[in-house]
Amino acid sequence: MLLMLRESVKCRLWIAMDRWYLCKIFFAFLELNQFDWVTKAKRNTALFQKEIEPLTRRERYVPLTPIMLIREGFKPLTRQATVGLASIAIPDIYLKQPYTLTNRKGKQVTKQRYVQIAAIVAMRLKEDEASSNAEQLDDESPATYKGAYLIISNRHVAPGSFADLC
Repeated sequence: MLLMLRESVKCRLWIAMDRWYLCKIFFAFLELNQFDWVTKAKRNTALFQKEIEPLTRRERYVPLTPIMLIREGFKPLTRQATVGLASIAIPDIYLKQPYTLTNRKGKQVTKQRYVQIAAIVAMRLKEDEASSNAEQLDDESPATYKGAYLIISNRHVAPGSFADLC
C-alpha cells in the first residue's frame, strides 16, 4: 500500500508510527522508498551519541537509553515551557541500522552502521495524561520521565533549515 502511494505522490511523505512499529527493517524499507518516519522512542530503544575523543580526535559512539536523553533535556525543557516552547532537540544521536553486502567469498553478510537521527524531548500531550496512570514499566512501554517523552525521526535537519521539508 505504501509503495502504491509513493507511485502516485512525488512530494515528501511522512509515516507517523506508533511505538509498536519500531522495527529497523521497516525503517530501512521506508528510507529506501523515500519516506520519512517519526515515532515515540520505547524504553529499550538502543541509541548512541557521537563523541570525539580529545586526544586522538577519533569518533566513538556512546550507548544511551531514551530515559537518559529525556533526563538530559528535561531541565532546559521545563525552563522553556514557561515561554510556550515544549520541545528540545538533542544533537548527534544515532541509531544502528542493518545493511547487507556481499563478502569476498560471495556470501550475503548483514552489518550494522550508525545512522544519524533527530531526537526531540517534548512535554506530554494532554490526551496522553489519562493513560499515564495505567502505564506498565516493561521494555515495550514508552520512555517517559516526569511527563516528558522522546520523539525520534530520520530527519535530522538543523534549526532554521526547514524549507526542504515541504
